Amino acid sequence: MTHIPLNPFELDALVARVEAGEALGQAELDRLGREVEARPDSLDWRLCFAHALINSDLPHRALELLNFEGAGTLHEILIHIVRARALGAMERFGEAEETLKKILRIYPGHADALRALALLRLRAGAPAEALRLCEEVLITDPLDDATKQIRASAEEALAAAPDLPVPAPRSARIDRLSRGSFFQALDRALSDQSWPHRIAGKSGELFVELPRQGLVRLPIDPIWRESRGSESSRREAIDALIAELKRIDANES
Repeated sequence: MTHIPLNPFELDALVARVEAGEALGQAELDRLGREVEARPDSLDWRLCFAHALINSDLPHRALELLNFEGAGTLHEILIHIVRARALGAMERFGEAEETLKKILRIYPGHADALRALALLRLRAGAPAEALRLCEEVLITDPLDDATKQIRASAEEALAAAPDLPVPAPRSARIDRLSRGSFFQALDRALSDQSWPHRIAGKSGELFVELPRQGLVRLPIDPIWRESRGSESSRREAIDALIAELKRIDANES
């Protein structure tokens, strides 16, 4: 059968559903699988398909997908994070936690590993530890919705079991020039323009639906890095980005 690739809008919609943790139907999984086959060297698509399989209660297939040459080292951290998620879905919790702890020993503070470990600790009946891990992630990225959901579940579990120890509250201070605060300020600025948008914290990309030009995709981590000098630098960088998007929408050179 001839492979008919999904158009960019269909792909973005499908990826967004995978990122939201939705289960996919068999036809959608087959389409994602064909996209992976068409891009055999693309790790991003392999990982996306693995997440989709886990979301759809097929973690054993995800593990098989991640068993390829070069996947056995910690060089590609995200492979091991997805593998840990698949192991957790198969209730092989000890193996899953050990994989994540190995990553954190080499890369302390890695947000994806911390978030995944927090979810495992919550499932293991350790909500206080899960809450502490969530707070570590949210200090640097307060817009991380997935971590917020895990934190809320951990707080509910602690409220239901008042005899469990509650971790000391983290400092209320969040660096006002952090990546997360930049994303928050950018989100407000885009909302003020009434433009549908999504900020992908993991990849550092911005997706904006402009009135005339449609979907625009831009890397925003370089803008954040250049604007970390001061709050005024951040405001100027965001104002410049909004002005550039307006020029793009007006099709100005």
